[in-house]
Amino acid sequence: MSIRVFTDQQFADGTTMDGNRLEAAMQSLEERLDTVPDGDLQNRWMQTQVVSGWAPGTIFSGAAASAGAHPWLRIYNTLSDEFGPHTETLSQNSYRLKGTRVEDLDPSLYTTVADATQYALTQSIQLSRPAILYAVDWAMMQDTVASPEYDFGNTITTADIDIQIAIDNPWSPEDRTQADMELHKYKFDDTYWQFTATVGAASVDMLPAFPGGNNKGISVNLSDLAIPIHEGSRVRVSVTVPRYSSGTKQVKWTDAPWKSFCPNMTLSLLEPLSNA
Repeated sequence: MSIRVFTDQQFADGTTMDGNRLEAAMQSLEERLDTVPDGDLQNRWMQTQVVSGWAPGTIFSGAAASAGAHPWLRIYNTLSDEFGPHTETLSQNSYRLKGTRVEDLDPSLYTTVADATQYALTQSIQLSRPAILYAVDWAMMQDTVASPEYDFGNTITTADIDIQIAIDNPWSPEDRTQADMELHKYKFDDTYWQFTATVGAASVDMLPAFPGGNNKGISVNLSDLAIPIHEGSRVRVSVTVPRYSSGTKQVKWTDAPWKSFCPNMTLSLLEPLSNA
């Protein structure tokens, strides 16, 4: 390593070399060795996993959008969705997410395009250091508490799930149009992501007892992504499902799709070692 890296004192033929300059150079070297910067060593990355899930409410009834939908929110954002007093005439973000739209579907399955709306579950994560997005695992576990539950694997119901990861613009973090899309999976057939768990009789070891289920669902597993995330980023992970007000798809998805399955998410990040 060149001495130019750790000190401003330079020693060469034809220059003076006194005790004060040597002491200053040695002091700079000691300070660098006490707090070795990341660039002086081979980078090492440790895996961090963010795990979350949601149990849908069962005490709500009715097909209204407000009947226990939260934390799922409509993609199209209007002032009628806001709570409390406000003086705005237009919403800052007409759409909560980019690139989500129910389209290219069989018109015979619903009356009009307006009959198909979308709801998104979004989680934001603030990172203080740079990281690498390594993997994301998203599971939708079927739950028999819902009536009827989502029919996983039925080809009529598989085209309208949307998964995306975006980074907020650091200079305009609340403007959804300026977000940077890092991963977007859409219009995929969940037939290839199905799983089924064969289990014996459940034992009740805590209350309230698990209501049961068909022990099947879909699990979307995306790994080896290697997406770099800059320091100070706010990462948004979003999953979107449709809500139909009429037609065959409405029957398949139910009138309250947010209650028809239990969502679970694991986000795997690689973070550099730090001496902080």
